[in-house]
Amino acid sequence: MEQQDLLQHTVATFLGVEPQHIQPALSLTGTRLHDSLARTKLYIALQQNLGIQCPAVFTARTYGELHTAVFGTPAAAPETAPPPSRQSAAGDAVLSEQVSLVGGLGCGIDIEMVDNLPQAQDYWEDPFYIATFTASETAYCLLQASPPLHFAARWCAKEALKKCDPAYSHMAMNQLEVALTATGAPVLQSATHGTWERLPVTVSLSHTTSMAAAVVIKSPAVNGTHQSRTAPVALPSSTVSVRPVPASSSMSTPRLKERLLPTLLGIGSLGVAVWALVRTW
Repeated sequence: MEQQDLLQHTVATFLGVEPQHIQPALSLTGTRLHDSLARTKLYIALQQNLGIQCPAVFTARTYGELHTAVFGTPAAAPETAPPPSRQSAAGDAVLSEQVSLVGGLGCGIDIEMVDNLPQAQDYWEDPFYIATFTASETAYCLLQASPPLHFAARWCAKEALKKCDPAYSHMAMNQLEVALTATGAPVLQSATHGTWERLPVTVSLSHTTSMAAAVVIKSPAVNGTHQSRTAPVALPSSTVSVRPVPASSSMSTPRLKERLLPTLLGIGSLGVAVWALVRTW
């Protein structure tokens, strides 16, 4: 089968339509490929079927754009891809502005149904999980009672990171990693120059039995905290200074009562004894 026909059949399989319905003007944004999880599955399928890695899978709005990105030439009967709407352009501008607000403060959130992740007989050998998770993440998830929940939470964390800061949008999923500190708190790391370094973000994971979610916050307060994967990760300290109580300061009210109560009881008992002695006289 020709490479172009193979691309057409691969996309048709994902959309659940006949290959002849895959035309250059076909929109990919309003189909089963509307979310990043589905696009990742298509990316891996193209890698397996065509032997290519095509980042345009994640951004192509039409089949024609995808075809051109893969082969460098327009598809048969080319049609001009619709220009981005004014609303879309405005939305991109707003997103860019939000990312740069307050000196680099940013926030990303992602939610995913656990069942949307592909089922696998062997997570170590499945192409989706190899391309999406690191060996450490896979090992951790497989040690849990319900591995899919933890895979889904880590997927959400990586998606939320890319929404929080577009600087990470080009990175492959398996070049990002959710690790745990000595206290069990999750942190995000990236493979940079052959080593794993902690990213200057804060991440929170959550899940139910059927759904996973993650929130990632980028704050200037955690900049410059890159650390290696194996080193203990120290969470950023609070910026609120707390003045220690001097050793010579007076005791708190509960502590003072605790000290004075025996004394008062003793004085009271002595007074009763003196009164009784006077009565005998």
